[in-house]
Amino acid sequence: MPIIQKNLENVPVPGMSGTNDKYDWKIDGLLLNIKEVLPENIEVKVWGRALVGLKEDVASQAVTYLTVWIRDFHFDCKNLKFWFNRKVTPKLEERGLADFVLKGKNVLKITWKIQGTETDKTWQYGIEQVSCDLDDLDITIKESTHTWLMKMITSLFSGSIKRSIEDSVEKGITEGMGNFGKTMYEGVETLGDRLTDTLRGRF
Repeated sequence: MPIIQKNLENVPVPGMSGTNDKYDWKIDGLLLNIKEVLPENIEVKVWGRALVGLKEDVASQAVTYLTVWIRDFHFDCKNLKFWFNRKVTPKLEERGLADFVLKGKNVLKITWKIQGTETDKTWQYGIEQVSCDLDDLDITIKESTHTWLMKMITSLFSGSIKRSIEDSVEKGITEGMGNFGKTMYEGVETLGDRLTDTLRGRF
């Protein structure tokens, strides 16, 4: 779990913006940091399938999937820069700083795929799927001349903000953990050895 948590620290989220007939808005400087991940909020499942080669020239092969669910974690995002422009009367242009907290029933799901044959010296492994589903976004306006108004306005765009954060988390996990880290290499290599032995009928 420390490896997963490390890849959820200082996750940069690209600038977000939106526009319609009434409003233009933009948010920059979003850097995610995950709060403590509690063991009771983590679920792990391992499953797979094997194809046994019945002929001498056909190697037995296996595919194993390892899925981790992390639930009820919190993200915090400090000192976001926002810009807002109301284009209809009463017109208003505003800049300031805000903090975000993502809380509630947040769920992160990561699945790895490990595959190989009895003749492989090194098994192939990597990220199969990453999905992030965020629940509640709480916004605190820190610097603004119209704090109450900006609180209301930024809440209108919370759906777009959450979707952008979900995409960034999924991308960060996929790129950061796609090939596993050195810390996990030995564990996965051992699992591959055991699966090889299983296919050979030795385990």
